[in-house]
Amino acid sequence: MTPHEFLAGQLQDTQVELGTAILNRGRWEKLREHRQMLLFLQEQAAQTATMDFHGLRSELKDIAGGHVKPPNMPGPRTTAADLLQRWATVLEGESEGATEPQS
Repeated sequence: MTPHEFLAGQLQDTQVELGTAILNRGRWEKLREHRQMLLFLQEQAAQTATMDFHGLRSELKDIAGGHVKPPNMPGPRTTAADLLQRWATVLEGESEGATEPQS
């Protein structure tokens, strides 16, 4: 699995969940933030055709550390930190073999 495929899959899962009835406004906002971050990361990966999972992890760490700020996104540091935690096994272990992210 490539980072492009991984991000596309995560975006699709997020879009599907956003299409369902979500009664918790906080959850809905978090999904919207994740979608915005995924779109930004896809754009970054497209600009860097050789981006691997190490590069994806680096990009998220830079955002979480405040070194990079995605445009038009409130609270990107928190979102990046959340995605780093959720995807830790994929980002760390993808080079060793295909693994599925924790939801």
